[in-house]
Amino acid sequence: MVCHARYVVSVAESSMKVTKGRIADIGNGLRGPLTLSVAVQLSRYEQVKIRVGITLVSGTYEVTKLTLDSKADEPISTELLRMIPLRTVVQMAVDWAIRQENEEAITTWKENQSGTSEDSLRYTAFVYRLSRLLGDAPTQAVMKEEGVSRSTASRRVAAARAAGFLGPDEIGQAGGARSLRL
Repeated sequence: MVCHARYVVSVAESSMKVTKGRIADIGNGLRGPLTLSVAVQLSRYEQVKIRVGITLVSGTYEVTKLTLDSKADEPISTELLRMIPLRTVVQMAVDWAIRQENEEAITTWKENQSGTSEDSLRYTAFVYRLSRLLGDAPTQAVMKEEGVSRSTASRRVAAARAAGFLGPDEIGQAGGARSLRL
């Protein structure tokens, strides 16, 4: 099954267009694209158009193609290269794509959320997994997404693990991981 979708978002007066490739089970009950193509025009760097190819490789979303086009053939300096928020662009594209592909389940889990209900624990597990995939601190992401204290977020993560929605090998990393690993 081949599924393509486009998404355009304005981020701080910048625009990003995301095109998803084939959709599949990407692990741990999540569905997502095997590839993403992202076109970005950052308002801060109007002279450069950025295109990024992202591919799921061994459970990790990796940048497999990066193209920078300069308007009127202006040179692209190494200083400019360092200023491009590539990790943020990749995180936003992957986050949007995975949330969109799992939207029906997320809506069900959120509607039936009440403390430690099964749907609440499933949603906690989803947020935890997604944050690990994006390289963010998982418990902190649960805390922020669900609007609870750190201790409550930790208890919900432990309850999701005890209920079997998170495996014992799904351990987060304080401060988040550096790569987008699934």
